[in-house]
Amino acid sequence: MLGKERSKGKRLLVLSAGIVLSLLFRLNLASGIDEFDAGEEPWNLTNTADVCEMNPAWSPDSSKIAYFALEATDNPDNPVKCNLYVISNANTSSPSEPVLVSTGDTVDICEFEEGVAFNKDGDKVVFVIMPEEDGENGEGGGSQIWIANVDGAGSPTMLLGTAGTEYLAISVSWHDPNNKEWLTYVKCYYMEEEEEKFDLLVRELTGTSVGETEITITQLPDFSCDFPKWSYQGDKIAFMKTKAVEIGEKEYERADIYVLNDVQDIIAGNTSAPTTWDDTRLIQITNVMGTAPGYEGGIGAIMPNFSYDGTKVFYSIDLNGNFALSDLETGGDFANAFNRNDINDDDELVEFDMYIADATKKYDEQTTVKFDNQAYNQSYLNMSPDGMWLSYIDDRDGNADVFVVPIRSVTTCGTAGGTADSLDGSGISVSSQTVDADTDFSVYKPKLTAEQESGTPFCVREFGPAGTSFETPVEITIHYTDEELGSYDEDNLYIVKWNDSISEWEEVIGTATIDKTNNTITISASRFSTYGVEGFVSTAVAVSGGEDRCFIATAAYGTPLAEEVKSLREFRDNILIKTTAGRDFVELYYKTSPPVADFIRNKPALKAIVRIGLKPLVWLSRLIK
Repeated sequence: MLGKERSKGKRLLVLSAGIVLSLLFRLNLASGIDEFDAGEEPWNLTNTADVCEMNPAWSPDSSKIAYFALEATDNPDNPVKCNLYVISNANTSSPSEPVLVSTGDTVDICEFEEGVAFNKDGDKVVFVIMPEEDGENGEGGGSQIWIANVDGAGSPTMLLGTAGTEYLAISVSWHDPNNKEWLTYVKCYYMEEEEEKFDLLVRELTGTSVGETEITITQLPDFSCDFPKWSYQGDKIAFMKTKAVEIGEKEYERADIYVLNDVQDIIAGNTSAPTTWDDTRLIQITNVMGTAPGYEGGIGAIMPNFSYDGTKVFYSIDLNGNFALSDLETGGDFANAFNRNDINDDDELVEFDMYIADATKKYDEQTTVKFDNQAYNQSYLNMSPDGMWLSYIDDRDGNADVFVVPIRSVTTCGTAGGTADSLDGSGISVSSQTVDADTDFSVYKPKLTAEQESGTPFCVREFGPAGTSFETPVEITIHYTDEELGSYDEDNLYIVKWNDSISEWEEVIGTATIDKTNNTITISASRFSTYGVEGFVSTAVAVSGGEDRCFIATAAYGTPLAEEVKSLREFRDNILIKTTAGRDFVELYYKTSPPVADFIRNKPALKAIVRIGLKPLVWLSRLIK
């Protein structure tokens, strides 16, 4: 195992190791997906010159991205300063300016900073720093885990920090069966004669503090662990097992991907932590450390990420084995660490390819699935919690920037029909004879235009081939996460689609089937377009105001975006809920109006009558305004 200085280099290596995101990569999976490709061109979120950004991490609702930015300093003892930023609305056409959450100037002078994760509510970020050698950890160094507000307000708070102890990487679980939030971290103890001991542990995270009880998740021999990643469901953790390898005069850090199942049982004390690598709860996904033919150096398999449903693991491999730790340690130019042609001192081509594997199968049972690479070095793949977008680091302009791309699932269906699925549970069901030839059906989460973002549904999917019409309707299914659902009344969700001709969202006429167990809504569609899920805020939230829709008015005017509906909503928020009598009326209305709205929604004549009846109230609301 590496000594203390080499451990720092190892983390630098992992952060600098490129993984290549494919713009077109095909695979055959049991889920019915024939291929993945990029639904749209990747877009650059940061594009900052002379700054090396890394480790982008998504918020639970897939709307924010936190990342580190490494900048050169004039301090010869600490030549790199690491700042932590958060970008909101990262999944829109108008992302926010980066907000500085933590800076190496205020939270000690960071020689290096690694590991970042949002808390369950998405209003804070947890991160790992390494202070300078003579910082508050004293001689022997170590590292610390901190937490900060995503809006940059206030000062960061240290969660964990013990002299001589290093916290190497973190992950936070968002979906615990007991509604708890677990901070998971790799803990490295420095023993005598530079001997190191690594464990994977958890503590309960509550607000800006962690519990006193530290629960050990792994007690494995010969173990160096890095970059643990929880599944969305919170029942398993993927991680890297690493090992130092010296070949000739070069030093490498070899890594393989493992999945640990039944983590909640270990936390609850129902079972003990695994102590041997042949424990049946451990699944070795890759075997780069084994006898891969022709593979001598390189880092191996890195950066595991689960698909939304937890059945697949995304990762990457330095396939030709040219990425060496010693090259980075002697290079000295951190800003160019991602530059494809400068990584290797011997001018050897460094290539990283991206793979997907079955999270339930051992490496010798896997069907290897490889993606074709781009010409750029890319790293730090991070799957959005809804399983529809990837964030990653790309060096196409000479330094590392944060990029985002939607992942489109494509399935070929012929005259016999079939099902086109995505890994999040969205999909298309095609009946026999719907198409007269093989057709590539696709699903992805698009980046919306500025027009579409006005009154945006809380969950959107693009179905393709775009613009295709069907004589026999197909069924489309949209999956939504708990975070996206938020305070919407799940019993009264409905589907809208984007109408290009009038540049508005409009309700899809028809009966929608809501599956509250699997968080999906299904409806028949005769033409493909951009579809979204809309709804009403539950009664308890509605009476306090907010972004809900007026049931009867929305049904009468056909869209929650109608000017009349907006006026009525403002009347409710600005007048009615300011008084006790008004709040009682609003609460009664939200309890009794949904059946009326459902009754008139598909009856044009009744809708017209209701609109006439609402005119005086609309006029009054505008007059008062």
